[in-house]
Amino acid sequence: MESSSRKGGKIFRNELIEELAKSQQTYADNLRRQPERKWAALGQMCSYRGKDRYPLKTWSEAVSFLLGCPIRFESYEQIEDSLKPFQLTVR
Repeated sequence: MESSSRKGGKIFRNELIEELAKSQQTYADNLRRQPERKWAALGQMCSYRGKDRYPLKTWSEAVSFLLGCPIRFESYEQIEDSLKPFQLTVR
């Protein structure tokens, strides 16, 4: 399943987004466009073990892609702190 996406006329590729799309058995664009998939992906990212497996730039690009606005992380701790609200479940 191809999980790259077109962004601004060029193909956007991000290993973390590709991993998340694969885990949800969907396309990268669906992670961004379908709210339930987006929230699930952001929640997965918060609890992701071994965050340092990906550079901060990759994390920043992935979250920016999902949220549709520029995000920049300065540390791995900042990733978890920023994404904590996405782990909440609505009942």
